[in-house]
Amino acid sequence: MTATVPLLVACTILLIQGLIAVSAVNAVTRAARDGARVAAAGGNGEAAARAQLPGWLRITSISPTAPAGCAGACITVSVGVPVGLPGVVTLTHLPISRSADFPV
Repeated sequence: MTATVPLLVACTILLIQGLIAVSAVNAVTRAARDGARVAAAGGNGEAAARAQLPGWLRITSISPTAPAGCAGACITVSVGVPVGLPGVVTLTHLPISRSADFPV
């Protein structure tokens, strides 16, 4: 029993980190898509992308440029995902970047 408790705690922390990572990837992808959609309509795509990101993500950059092959309005969103115990201690931030283009 004594040996299994630390193992269960470690597994729980890893599970929480995995859920945070998946949530962050979904949020960044959604922000890039919404930013590109607003930019294609003639609005401020950077502001729209920034508004979609949750406050717990560290925004590295939101850029209206994308890799080669962009056919319309493009947005690239880069953030840092916190690693550690959520709300207690952050050890580092893992970078995530997503691009989206929307035809004009």
